[in-house]
Amino acid sequence: MQLILHATSLDVRFFSAMGAALKVDPSKIRTGEFWEIKYCPLARMLRKRFKNLNQYPSKKFQCVYSPEVLPNIGAVSNSETENCQDDNVEEKAVGASSWDLRKAQTNGSLVHITAIFGFTLAGLVVEEMYQQELKIKN
Repeated sequence: MQLILHATSLDVRFFSAMGAALKVDPSKIRTGEFWEIKYCPLARMLRKRFKNLNQYPSKKFQCVYSPEVLPNIGAVSNSETENCQDDNVEEKAVGASSWDLRKAQTNGSLVHITAIFGFTLAGLVVEEMYQQELKIKN
């Protein structure tokens, strides 16, 4: 959040990538203005924080994101652990992983998705450089 606030206060063009976790379909990756992104938990959380702190980016910026919404199949629901005592959570939870179930469990990102996010972000930067070059020559 602080990086966004600082970078948008400078006299440079700022681009960002939003959350790539729980995304599997590369055809759904998009670019858009930060305040208009839908179905991205990271963008939603950042917007909420900006509003709660009454601090906002100094200017608009483009983001790479995916509107794809998949269930987090790695998370353990409360119903699986609510009847377990803290000392033996792992023993009583059905189908539990071997690590501590009291910690948040989330699915990670897939390499092809993070790569496309990165390449798309790089494409935004190159396009901006190209547009700046055209302005200089004209």
